[in-house]
Amino acid sequence: MARQDSNIDPFNAGEPILPWNDSAQLHDEDGCVFDDQPYNAPSKRQDDYEAPASSADQAPKETSRGSKKRRESRRSSSTASSTASTSSSSSSKATVDTLKKQAEVAARARAASREGKGRRRVLPRVIVILIVFSVIGTGLDMVGSIIDNIFSSRSDSSSYDSSYDSSSDTSKEDEQAQQNAASSAADSYIGAIPTTEEYRALAKKWLESNMPYMTGYDVAGSGIDEEAWADWFLNSVSFTKADAYVYASYGDNNPAEASVTYDATCPDVYNVYDAFSSAAKDYLYEQGVPYYNDNPPALAEDQKAHLRELFAAALKNVKMNEGRFFILELTEDSDGTWKVDETTALKNYKSATSLSTYATYE
Repeated sequence: MARQDSNIDPFNAGEPILPWNDSAQLHDEDGCVFDDQPYNAPSKRQDDYEAPASSADQAPKETSRGSKKRRESRRSSSTASSTASTSSSSSSKATVDTLKKQAEVAARARAASREGKGRRRVLPRVIVILIVFSVIGTGLDMVGSIIDNIFSSRSDSSSYDSSYDSSSDTSKEDEQAQQNAASSAADSYIGAIPTTEEYRALAKKWLESNMPYMTGYDVAGSGIDEEAWADWFLNSVSFTKADAYVYASYGDNNPAEASVTYDATCPDVYNVYDAFSSAAKDYLYEQGVPYYNDNPPALAEDQKAHLRELFAAALKNVKMNEGRFFILELTEDSDGTWKVDETTALKNYKSATSLSTYATYE
């Protein structure tokens, strides 16, 4: 038998033809195709088996009735064989039909699977393409919007320049005039501080509070001139204007306000305390004056004069503190006059110069 092609798909092959379904393979025009071929009967392989001897006398004679029964039995076998052959042929044909139908179903399933895979491959590509176009479209819109804003801002500025209202100049001039007036009022207030009684009392209070810790005596008992101290300290403080702000009025009960800030430079009162206290204690100890006595003896005039000299030396060599922050708050009256808030100003002055600090240690 010739070799069949192994690439033939068994599910696509046609219905097989069995030998007993094709009579042409077994017979030609002259008869059986095996007529001219020699027939070799099968031979039994020799072995060591020896059949038992048979006795003719022991074999029963065959009767005519027995012969008839054997012929009928052979006919029945022949008929059964023919029937079995026919049944086998029908069964084979039904099996082929079933296999053919299964092959068709499998082919349709493979086709549907290929189609589904194709659709699954196409769908992600379509989604990616849509996303890319969406991003590109959004980017173009943003670029267009930026360009429009640039040109619109230019057009707005040009239109603003063309329709400029000169009244804004007047408003700026008024604001600058208010700022100048507030700054001038603040400068005048600063210049009057050394002669202002509230500030002089502030300086003298510091000296009165700290003198007992520096000498063991009060200001009068030490012979120190507190007025001279107030003059010296208040005139030693200098101010440099840093900035000025004006806040416009709104309503009848809210007048315009201003803030003027200064950088202050002032004597270091801690340095005054340390320098004079050390020198005075050493001198009084040399003079045999007990320190911190509940009833210290009165100092002689020459002793007071020497303490004044020591105090003047401490003021002469004092360190200066720079960069202190000082601010004045002002309010505009109905007549356009600017007035300083003195309560806030005095509080800010004490903080900037450290006159609010009193010694509580030796």
